[in-house]
Amino acid sequence: MIAKYSTKCWGDTFTVAADWGRAASPVREMPGRQVADFRHSPERAMRALLEGEAILSGAIDRECRREITLAVKSMREV
Repeated sequence: MIAKYSTKCWGDTFTVAADWGRAASPVREMPGRQVADFRHSPERAMRALLEGEAILSGAIDRECRREITLAVKSMREV
């Protein structure tokens, strides 16, 4: 069953969705990545998604990592 998790960070909403119990299930928002890549953890997938966004924007510093941690802690199933 597909489960979808969402959080807010930097004024935007980010979502990860997959069948977290099935290793080969694709993580919809991350092409080429599967649940197994994140050890079946939506939190790990969300952290990777947010870190990727921060790297693309060129803003991966201590404050950015703190914001990512807070966003991961506040994510909810939707």
